[in-house]
Amino acid sequence: MKLMLLLWLLPNASHAPISIDALRAGKPVICEKPMAISLAKARKMAQIAKQTGLVLMPTFHNHFHNEVEKLRQTGKRFVGFKAVNSENILNYCDDPSNVWYFDKNISGGGCIIDSGINFIGVINEFVSPLKVEKVEAEMKNGVEIRAKVHFAQGL
Repeated sequence: MKLMLLLWLLPNASHAPISIDALRAGKPVICEKPMAISLAKARKMAQIAKQTGLVLMPTFHNHFHNEVEKLRQTGKRFVGFKAVNSENILNYCDDPSNVWYFDKNISGGGCIIDSGINFIGVINEFVSPLKVEKVEAEMKNGVEIRAKVHFAQGL
């Protein structure tokens, strides 16, 4: 049997090393977000994907929602607006067994890198350049457990 797809559901810190191993083994990678917990690791993943000529892409599921696809088909881009994305890690991490979410070395930082990136990825497709105006965060052990990211564009 030929391995066509590898899917792993592991804490964020393991995404980059497993993806790099898969790419080096000649397998395309669709990686859960965040792809890496540091920019350096993400760049290394991209470099290896480029060297091998293999696909490396994140699983930004929001890009495939019906509403987003309908908006995409209109071809519209947006200017002159403000948006706020509010994330709360406790909405999906109130289970004490998920303690890795609260360890920056494993999670990469908290609710923005783990969940907020879905919103940021979608809005960035329709607004360019996207400017972060302000970030408000409640921190625990160096990890944001609640955060609001304020965006402005064209103002």
